[in-house]
Amino acid sequence: MSKAEAKEAAAAQQNVFMRAIKLLGDIFVPIIPAIVASGLLLGIMNALNFMSSNGYIALDTDNFVYKIADLVSGTSFSFLQILIGYSAATAFGANPYLGAVIGIALTNLAASGTGVTGVFGILLCLASPVQYVVMFAVAAAVSFVISFALYKDEK
Repeated sequence: MSKAEAKEAAAAQQNVFMRAIKLLGDIFVPIIPAIVASGLLLGIMNALNFMSSNGYIALDTDNFVYKIADLVSGTSFSFLQILIGYSAATAFGANPYLGAVIGIALTNLAASGTGVTGVFGILLCLASPVQYVVMFAVAAAVSFVISFALYKDEK
C-alpha cells in the first residue's frame, strides 16, 4: 500500500466534520506564509508612518525602498480572492488557473474604484472600511464556492 493510498483510506474513515476541517486546512495553510509576511510588513509600514507623521523620525517617503515596501505590504490582502481561488481549486482537484481567474474577476469587482460594486447583481455602496472588508470576505467566499463548482464540473 502506497503512502497516497494510506492517506485516502484514513480520510475515508473520518466523519464529515473532520473532512471539512481538513479541506479548509488544505486551502488556507499554503496561503498563511504570504498573509503573515504581508501583515508583518504592513504593521512595520504603519508604525513607520505613525512615527514619521508625529515627528519621532524623519522618513523619506519618496525613497525607492520605502515605495517598494509600501507596495508589497498590502499585496496579499488586496489579492486574497486570487490566492483563495487558486488554493481552493488545487485542494478540490480542479484546474487551479480557473480558480485564479475567478479570484481575479472577484478582485476586479471589489476594487473597481467606483465606490459601487456588486456580486451577482447585489450592489454594495462602499462608503466605510467595514463595507470594504465585508465585500472582500464575500468575494473570497464566492471564490471558494466557485472553485468547488469547478471541481464538481471537472469530475
